Amino acid sequence: HRPHLRPAWMIRIGLFMYDHLGKRTSLPGSTGLRFGAESVLKPEIVRGFEYSDCWVDDARLVLANAQMVVRKGGEVRTRTRAISAKRENGLWVVEAEDIDSGEKFTWKARGLVNATGPWVKQFFDEGMHLRSPYGIRLIKGSHIVVPRVHTQK
Repeated sequence: HRPHLRPAWMIRIGLFMYDHLGKRTSLPGSTGLRFGAESVLKPEIVRGFEYSDCWVDDARLVLANAQMVVRKGGEVRTRTRAISAKRENGLWVVEAEDIDSGEKFTWKARGLVNATGPWVKQFFDEGMHLRSPYGIRLIKGSHIVVPRVHTQK
């Protein structure tokens, strides 16, 4: 949320109306979000909002995101298993293994997306040794695409 664009109270009223006028049958209603020091968002962004309004082909979304990562100079690895992830000096240190060769790799990054699919809870528990702040359980996936609000290029 950026207060100079629109006040938070106005967004909440709009989302309240959206939730109650839109005859929702399967998608969850809107919620407010708070971002802490561990967030990869710009430091001035401490509050946000979440709402659902559509369905998406998850395979196409994954491919589109992978292509964008490569265009932005990032690296995409398939057939790679995440072994562990931990915070060190403000960065994520991720250890992974190539499934075919067994070769292990280590990466450092400011942000980390746990995209382990149905293994997301297992990776939180065993790979990150963290308790997720969310009640994670296996369901059909949902994704949100938002404008860039981080400092990465």
